[in-house]
Parts: sequence; C-alpha cells; structure tokens
Amino acid sequence: MQTFTQQDALLLVPLAAIALQLILGFIREKQWKARIESGVPGARLRLYNETLVVLWTIAALSVGLWLASGRTWTELGFGWPASGWRGGIAWGLAAGSILYMGYTIVQTARSRDARTSVRKQVADMGGIDLIQPRRPAEHDRFVLLSITAGITEEIIFRGFLIGALALVMPAWVAAVVAVAAFTLGHLYQGPQGLIRVFGLSVLFTGLYLICGSIWPLMIIHAAVDLTAAGVFRLIDAFEEKDRLAAETA
Repeated sequence: MQTFTQQDALLLVPLAAIALQLILGFIREKQWKARIESGVPGARLRLYNETLVVLWTIAALSVGLWLASGRTWTELGFGWPASGWRGGIAWGLAAGSILYMGYTIVQTARSRDARTSVRKQVADMGGIDLIQPRRPAEHDRFVLLSITAGITEEIIFRGFLIGALALVMPAWVAAVVAVAAFTLGHLYQGPQGLIRVFGLSVLFTGLYLICGSIWPLMIIHAAVDLTAAGVFRLIDAFEEKDRLAAETA
C-alpha cells in the first residue's frame, strides 16, 4: 500500500468512470439485445462503435490523470517486464497465444468438424450473440474492437485499477477487485462465458503481478479476442457450404 496524496484525488475521476460504465453496461445490455434481436439496421455496429469510444475514453482518462497525479508510466504498467523467469513466463505466454491463434484459425478453416463444434459452443454460451458479428462490416469492426479491448482493458483493469486501488488497500485486495470488475463487465456472456472470462481475468491479473508490465498482457488479450474474430468470420463464411455438406453426408 502506497501513500495517498492530494493529487491522487484526480484518480477518482477514472475510477468513477469505470464504475459508471459497469453499471450502464448492465442496464443497456437488455436495450442492445432488444434492438439486435428485432433487426434494427446497424444496431450491432452501433454497439461496437459505442464500446470503442467508451473504452478509449476511459483508457485516456486513466492514463492522463494518472500522469497528472505525478505518477509514472512505469507505475502504470508500461515498464518493461521483470527480468529472469518472471519476464520469461510473460513473453512465453504472449508467444504461445499468438501461435495458438494461428493454429486455431487454420484448424477452423480446414475442418468442418471444427466449425460445427465452434457453432455449438457459441450457441451454448447464449449471451455471446450480443457481440457476435454476422455481416462483413461487423466482422471488420469486430477486429478493431478486439485490438482495442486488448490494449484498453489491460490499461484500465490491470495497470490503472490495480495501481489506483493499491494506494488505499493491499495490492492483493486491489487485484481481487480488478478481477471482479473485469468479470462483471462481461456479464452479457452468460454463465458459461463468465467462467471463461473469470479464468482469463485471474490469469491476466496474476501475470501482471508477476511480471509488472501490461505489454505482454496486451498481446495475449488481443490474441484471444482476435482468435474469436477469426473464428466468427470463418464459421459465417463456411456456413452454407457446411450446411449442404451435412445434408448430403
């Protein structure tokens, strides 16, 4: 736990923005679902655009007011990962996530069984339909959203939230709060999706505490989301072909 100074009161602004977004996100989820399910033109694209603006705005507030409070980029998680095994684990997982992304996308493109399995998994998750792209423009925007989430959510929920809360509470408590906040921000994914998100949040947070840097986390997080983007695009692109193949099998 560090010393809370008068300048640190600036950090209350992004903290309030994070809390407000979690609340509004929960409230607006049903509104967005209703618009998308009723076929309102461009509804999902508008959801993506709103999410992009919100994430970049909160990330900018977090970085700007953190620096304005007299604290450094390194304290926000922008320093180089710790040397030795800590950094090795972080970069190893980052490299592994990229390899896994490539393998998963290639496998999905080559295998009808893999695509069928993915479609079933997506259907079982239920809430994922809110953000699952369906049209070409949505697929393109979802790629941008995936990269944005990888960058901004690590700034917000790992670098900033843990750093700010650790000024007034033990770091491990701040980490628990960050895990909970990140998980709650994905309530729309339903029970199965939340289990996955919770596991990723614990992984990302634990890795951040180990290596002290958000750079590898940005890579891992973006790779996870881009894998989903690639898989979503492929199961849509092959949907008609797979349906015909199943009917003639």
